[in-house]
Amino acid sequence: MLNWLRKHKFWRDARGVSAVEFALILPVQLVLIFGTVEISNLMIADRKLVSATSTTADLFAQTKTVNSDEIADIFLAGSAVMQPLGSENLSFVVASIVADAGGVTRVEWSEGYGAAGLAAGSIFALPPGLVGPNQSVIMVQSSYNYVSQLGELITAPIELTDRFFLSPRRSVKVARIL
Repeated sequence: MLNWLRKHKFWRDARGVSAVEFALILPVQLVLIFGTVEISNLMIADRKLVSATSTTADLFAQTKTVNSDEIADIFLAGSAVMQPLGSENLSFVVASIVADAGGVTRVEWSEGYGAAGLAAGSIFALPPGLVGPNQSVIMVQSSYNYVSQLGELITAPIELTDRFFLSPRRSVKVARIL
């Protein structure tokens, strides 16, 4: 066999080198391309979630009072920011958190969209210095389960979360009307 290779000078023939190199590089290139697309889509979903959360919190912070219909409308407006990703994997929780004279912060009211609201009257730990005694803050936390468009590279959903705190703009606290 070795004599046949020497005789035919097969080892010097370079006609198929490009095809062999392409065959070796193609799988790596495909993984890089699809990985880049997948990471870009994940980053877009995360940025949209941050925007949806801040929009929802801003809409709640601009009101003096809210009722059930207005809460539903604000949640729909926040979920519209996620388009074209869809809102079936999206959830929001809004809460009005009020500090008493001693600085203890409790949930005054809370509602959820695709998730359960927080228990009214429960203690909620806020970041230090966010509110003073007899002040309030609107908190909106959101969650989005990102499902890969390709389905082969990332098979399990990735949970993205965000949380915004905003002070009410037109009153000391946002009241909920039943």
